[in-house]
Amino acid sequence: MQDNFDFCTNCGKKHKRNNVIGIFVGLAGAILVVSAVFALVIVQKNSLKSPIEGVSKRVYVQGQEYLEKMDTDNVKKVVMQYADSDANSSVPMKEIHEHIDEVDFEVNVGKDPTNEEIYYAKVIDKFWESKSICYAHRAIMAQYKNSDESAEQMAATLYKGKVSDFEDSIDEAREVFEKALDMEDMEEAYQILDSIWENEV
Repeated sequence: MQDNFDFCTNCGKKHKRNNVIGIFVGLAGAILVVSAVFALVIVQKNSLKSPIEGVSKRVYVQGQEYLEKMDTDNVKKVVMQYADSDANSSVPMKEIHEHIDEVDFEVNVGKDPTNEEIYYAKVIDKFWESKSICYAHRAIMAQYKNSDESAEQMAATLYKGKVSDFEDSIDEAREVFEKALDMEDMEEAYQILDSIWENEV
């Protein structure tokens, strides 16, 4: 007869306990461990993807980092100094970003890029072109402001509104681009950027 003691009070032999509960507990624990590992693998796998279909995580992250760096004071200063130089006055506004040797925001898409990655890099370059033009315009406005001529100061005031509108459009394109999930979304951001400078020289 078995009771609550580990050993029989009559003969002294150890009782054989029913291990069904222990088996269930062990099985449940094993299932939890496997589930946790599976969930971790899924999370890590998803973290290696970019939100844009056809664009690898490496290319995506590089582009997003470039967008952040384009807005830094150092980059603005470099572009404005370039635009402010008399030696560079003949360079068309749309080409300024190609001549800034101190900074480079060309996305490296690798050897066998997808069509989406190629276009993604194209949009990043369009952001760089647009921001460079804005920074260059700011340099020109600064020159106007330093002039004693009232007509030039008035032109600078009117021009400031135009550039502010351009910058607002760039911000709009950035919002669209940050939510992009496919080629069509990227094209929408590119069109916004392209349209605001279509008459720019």
